Amino acid sequence: TSQVETEVRSWQQIGPSSFPSLCVFPAIPFEKFSLEDLRLIHHVASISRELSANNSSDFTIWVKQVPLDAQVVGATYSFVMHSLLALSASHLAWLTSCPLAANMAESFIISLRH
Repeated sequence: TSQVETEVRSWQQIGPSSFPSLCVFPAIPFEKFSLEDLRLIHHVASISRELSANNSSDFTIWVKQVPLDAQVVGATYSFVMHSLLALSASHLAWLTSCPLAANMAESFIISLRH
């Protein structure tokens, strides 16, 4: 959506102010990510925020632990970030039946093998 586009472009310049949970240390170098990567990070952060808003934090680790751990470790280790991006792209492909998202997921998975 245009709102997501505006938000991820802002991330490249000033960071993710709309997702305080993404303000982690070590800081994620958002300016080094492509817009497509940032959209995928946005997707995972949106799911986490939605689950949290629905009080789902008691029965799923996807609300706090997985996004935080993946982002903190992913800021240091690119293979972890690629795994998070592959998961996000796979989820988007499943939700939307979008072949572009499926291709992105496959590309990240292939990059993990090398």
